[in-house]
Amino acid sequence: MKRFISMTLFMVALVLMPSFAEAQNDNTFNKQTLKESGSGSSVKEKRVDRKTQPEQPAEKSSVKHAEKQKTKPEAKKDDMVIVNPCSDWLDFEFVELVGNTSKQTLSMTYKVTNRDVNKSMYIGNDVLAYDDNGGEHKNTWGTRYDMITDVMISYTMDIPGQVLPSKVKKLTYVSFKIGDCKVEMRNVKIDWK
Repeated sequence: MKRFISMTLFMVALVLMPSFAEAQNDNTFNKQTLKESGSGSSVKEKRVDRKTQPEQPAEKSSVKHAEKQKTKPEAKKDDMVIVNPCSDWLDFEFVELVGNTSKQTLSMTYKVTNRDVNKSMYIGNDVLAYDDNGGEHKNTWGTRYDMITDVMISYTMDIPGQVLPSKVKKLTYVSFKIGDCKVEMRNVKIDWK
């Protein structure tokens, strides 16, 4: 009798083990058939939707993320770069850098939007710029504005000093303050008019 019960349990284990192993190991199929033993000798089939994707090890996913970053086009040496360390509360949009050929002067136009609470601040002060001929241009004054939340302000600031249109084609570095935030720009091309 003991032998009969142990043989029966062994046979049941052999029959049920492969179907449960397949269900546990194979997560790649969307629909999978699981067999459940009902009362008596009848076997019922049940379809189960599996919406989970197969999990990837952390190493593979981080490698794929790194590969995606490598495939991004890198900035060229002469591309304009804008660094806005206060992007969480200040939107900055460069419009143009215009050079006046007859006066040999430069003026930069940009738009700023305060995303924080209303505040009064100076815009365009502490300007420091270097042109591609090695000339330095700086001033310390700016204009005070009441920066209302979510209201865009267009601002034109003069780059101090004279610039020769025949020799200077761009500003290699420009920095200025908007409130307490120091915005930096590189390789800003001059539109001479």
